[in-house]
Amino acid sequence: MQDTTILAVVVDAIRASSRHSLPSRIEASHRIVDDLGYDSLGIVNLSVALEDRLGHPILLDGWIGGAASPSALTVGSLAQWIVLAARGDDGATVGAL
Repeated sequence: MQDTTILAVVVDAIRASSRHSLPSRIEASHRIVDDLGYDSLGIVNLSVALEDRLGHPILLDGWIGGAASPSALTVGSLAQWIVLAARGDDGATVGAL
């Protein structure tokens, strides 16, 4: 999948899993926790929504663990992490995309 396709999938999964009001346009720079209101349960729901869309388990612990703080978890960093993990450039656990 292309990076822009993954970003669209991530945005769709965010819309499906959020329990909060979201901006009409979700940007790559939006912070998952600070801007979009995700908490730990929301992150689990996001992981499930990503799995539903991609057809493979998406374990986000590598993405979360690689961030300096929760504020560093952005929509774009999630999309980039999924692409890198699918290419085998990261030790994260994702299925073959």
